[in-house]
Amino acid sequence: MSGVIEAFVWSEHMATGIPEVDEDHRGLIQIVNEIGRLQCGGEGGVDLRAEYDHLKLHAVAHFQREEKAMAHQRVDPRHVETHRRLHCDFIGQLEAMRDGGKQDITVLQHFIMRWLIYHTLGVDLVMARQIEFIQSGMSPAEAYDKAGGGNGDPATDGLLKALGLERERADEVRRDMQQRLGQIIDGDPVPTFVIDAEHRVTHWNRACELVTGIKAADMVGTRNQWRAFYASERPVMADLIVNGALEEKFEQFYRGIYRRSKLAQDVYEAENFFPHFGDGGCWLFFTAAPVRDLAGNIVGAIETLQDVTDRHKAEDALRRHQEDLERTIAERTAELADANRRMAEDIAMRERAEAELLRRYAEVTRLNIELSQAKEQLTQSEKMASIGQLAAGVAHEINNPIGYVHSNIGSLESFLADLFRILDAYEALAQAVPDNERALAAKALRSELDLDFLKEDIPALLKESKEGITRVKKIVQDLKDFSHVDSSQEWQWANLHHGLDSTLNIVNNEIKYKADVIKEYGVLPEVECLPSQLNQVFMNLLVNAAHAMGAERGRITVRTGAADGKVWVEIVDTGCGMSPEVRQRIFDPFFTTKPIGKGTGLGLSLSYGIVQKHHGTIDVDSEPGRGSTFRITLPVEQPKPETAP
Repeated sequence: MSGVIEAFVWSEHMATGIPEVDEDHRGLIQIVNEIGRLQCGGEGGVDLRAEYDHLKLHAVAHFQREEKAMAHQRVDPRHVETHRRLHCDFIGQLEAMRDGGKQDITVLQHFIMRWLIYHTLGVDLVMARQIEFIQSGMSPAEAYDKAGGGNGDPATDGLLKALGLERERADEVRRDMQQRLGQIIDGDPVPTFVIDAEHRVTHWNRACELVTGIKAADMVGTRNQWRAFYASERPVMADLIVNGALEEKFEQFYRGIYRRSKLAQDVYEAENFFPHFGDGGCWLFFTAAPVRDLAGNIVGAIETLQDVTDRHKAEDALRRHQEDLERTIAERTAELADANRRMAEDIAMRERAEAELLRRYAEVTRLNIELSQAKEQLTQSEKMASIGQLAAGVAHEINNPIGYVHSNIGSLESFLADLFRILDAYEALAQAVPDNERALAAKALRSELDLDFLKEDIPALLKESKEGITRVKKIVQDLKDFSHVDSSQEWQWANLHHGLDSTLNIVNNEIKYKADVIKEYGVLPEVECLPSQLNQVFMNLLVNAAHAMGAERGRITVRTGAADGKVWVEIVDTGCGMSPEVRQRIFDPFFTTKPIGKGTGLGLSLSYGIVQKHHGTIDVDSEPGRGSTFRITLPVEQPKPETAP
């Protein structure tokens, strides 16, 4: 930008005599001036990350060349270590400023200027002076002691020693250098002042004059730096750093308003309000850092100020706006809470109404289910009763003819025995008169009719007929026992084995072509029950077991046992088994896995109801391909209903 005065101009007084190092210093000054131009151009919103990266690349390359030169010239390790540490500190502070989002051009320019003053005009010139002494024949230690002597300002003293001026010109050059350093600090737009080890003000720049209203001429050379800020004498932060009494004194004079800087070691920051600055007071942000010599001793301190009043005003305005917003939010929240409360009451009332409606609906549904189940059971019971009555009637009607057929067969057997005795007598008589014509005719007839075969076969036929009639009588009796029509439908004590046997006999036609029946009966006491209803349960389970068989002949095992006042009956089949989904629904009314027209889905549902009526349980264990096991558990004696006192 034309017409802009550069903040820093290269001078031969800054030369170290090492060409590559001096060239790097010229490049660093160009970067400083470039940042100054950005500041003068008012580009406050510029992205400084490119400047940070440019400066870092330049500094890293420059530091490597310096350290290589020191190693090549065998500079004393004490100076090398101090010099290298300063390099690392610079890179660390620069990265912290970049990564911390420091986009303030003034802060960056001030940081680089301080580095030029302290390091380039001081430490680097002392390094160059040592290299000159070593090249003249001194040992590294001697060169270190000679180049590092003196306790004055490290920038000015280092520059004087690096230039090798005669003592008679030292005061003149010192004044020139201090004037040049003062120009650098004065050109810094950040309010800045410097004190030495004796707490005397050495620099008080123009920006500091504008903020405090005190001229540099009234401050430089005095120890009155406190007058600019406080009504009575007290140390400023730079004084505390020079004294070395850091934490303890900072707590005493800056409690609650100071902190260590995150960007550099031994640098402190504070912020406070000063009512006598400007119109109505001013907020200032302070930064104080030590100035050290080559041995690391504190020889002064530099303190900068920054007016942050506008930021505080913005924060106060934001705080007031936030309070107004919070108050509005609180009012709206209260209104919303009241609306929510009314809505919650309305929802609760509706939920209670819905819950009552659901309860009534569930009650009606339950009653409908119970009514349906009762109707189904009544229908089934009536059907079974009708079948039982029909079976009992048929059995009764069959019993009479079977009875006299069985009796007649017995009589016929006796009569045939007598008849065979008479035949034997006639045969003996015929043999006694062999030549008699009639005897010969009888003998021929005997041979024709094969009397010997008849005598053997007729008794066998009678025996088989008698066994058949006996079996028919047994089936009729089992049918009567199964139906129990001849018994009352009241609770009675019964032998479950008789019920199982009669049921097996009744359903034999359903089972005998599909499975073998194995009985594993235990010892059972008589059980208080409704026998005909339990027989119906046994029949349903046995028929289902037979229907579960596949193409191959299977096996149905009937087991019984008793323990702890209860009896159990297990019916185990080797059929196809059931999946978990089917197993969960087998006791539901009208659920069936059989084809349409082959089953109603009521058998197991009614069986479940009958077992529950007997205060028992019916459990099932089944897996596909492994068959099924139904286990019925019943109390030996039914619980007696409690009587009212």
